[in-house]
Amino acid sequence: MKKRGKELTGRHLHQFLLRFFETQEDVEPETAERFSGILAATFATVRLRRYDPVFNGARLRGDFVKSSFKRLTLKSSGKVVGPKPSNSSKNLENISSSNSDPGCEEKFDPYAFSLIPIFIREGPDGLIQCLNTIHSLDNLREIARLQQLALPLNIRYGDISIDDAKSAILNAVRKRVADRRAAAG
Repeated sequence: MKKRGKELTGRHLHQFLLRFFETQEDVEPETAERFSGILAATFATVRLRRYDPVFNGARLRGDFVKSSFKRLTLKSSGKVVGPKPSNSSKNLENISSSNSDPGCEEKFDPYAFSLIPIFIREGPDGLIQCLNTIHSLDNLREIARLQQLALPLNIRYGDISIDDAKSAILNAVRKRVADRRAAAG
């Protein structure tokens, strides 16, 4: 089994925690030393893994940037914001608002969210909410093609409405999930 992430113990764990607390704006050096010592003594091993802000929708909101410790900080206030459990569809509602600025012409990212995990976690309603953030038929076709969904030929190439394309994508995702579950036994 492949190990994922880096495992810290002993002196390396203490140094990592000390560096982490020293980078926090509201923590004084004495407090940082005390906290890192307590935590290093409490936890024998800590496994670090790379935090992916895309999964929590950070790339979709224009007000976040990545810092050196893979944390998220607000540009305006400098507050540290960690990963919060939230619905992907709620994060995706901000796509249209962040791209509404006429000077901000960004290319559509078909990997901004993954259709199948959203369907599994949030169901058909959550997937429809995510698809409702996409207002272009070409973008819907691109996301389906790049996420390898099998769409009928008339949906892939024909002249159809956006709602028909969204329902076809929903059906393709539903079929893919059903096939996976059937194959799993």
